[in-house]
Amino acid sequence: MIRSVSFIFLPLALVSCVSPPGPLEMTTDEYMKAVDGPPVTGRFVKMDFRVHVSSGKFPAREEQDEEIMPSIVARYGQASKIEIIRESIYPTSYDPAAAAEDPVMFPVTPANPTVFEMKPVGWTIEAKASRKGPFIALKGEVRFVEETGVSRVAAGAGPLMTPDGKRIVVTENLIQFPRFGEFRTPFTLLMLPGKTYTFEISHPVKGTKIDVVATPYTSG
Repeated sequence: MIRSVSFIFLPLALVSCVSPPGPLEMTTDEYMKAVDGPPVTGRFVKMDFRVHVSSGKFPAREEQDEEIMPSIVARYGQASKIEIIRESIYPTSYDPAAAAEDPVMFPVTPANPTVFEMKPVGWTIEAKASRKGPFIALKGEVRFVEETGVSRVAAGAGPLMTPDGKRIVVTENLIQFPRFGEFRTPFTLLMLPGKTYTFEISHPVKGTKIDVVATPYTSG
């Protein structure tokens, strides 16, 4: 039996955005004006996200722009998750190829997959908002997963002996296992309601950024 456990590569790039620079910072003037203002009220919050991936070479696909703009409405204190994914189903274990007892009629029995697993590939955004006086505190993680290539394992059948005594390999029978790259960016934000906050996230394409807006939500 051949398994793929040691052939799945998951590089984890962890970037903390607790105190990031640039547009994410709240100015002293904004803070002083807001801190004495009315507290955030209501039971629900609307969270809007915008991820833009500039043109760049992806490890597993052609160069292109990509943009996703998911949003979600949740209660304060409720953990929420947005998934924009596809299911990648792949074999993780094989019975190896084998030379048959009758090499004339059936020279080889090919490798046969016996166990399959599913890996979500794409975007996942997890977030939980809470009220902090006039501010909205948002904590969560942005995660991106993609296939980065394959690992090939030789599982050839044979060798067999020919009538003149030569040893031959019936087939190299290469088995392929996918490799995955996983990129994670945890974040903690103290936000003014309705203001856009932007920060860079871990991604195969350098410079990929996300915009985040949190707004009190009323159904009426």
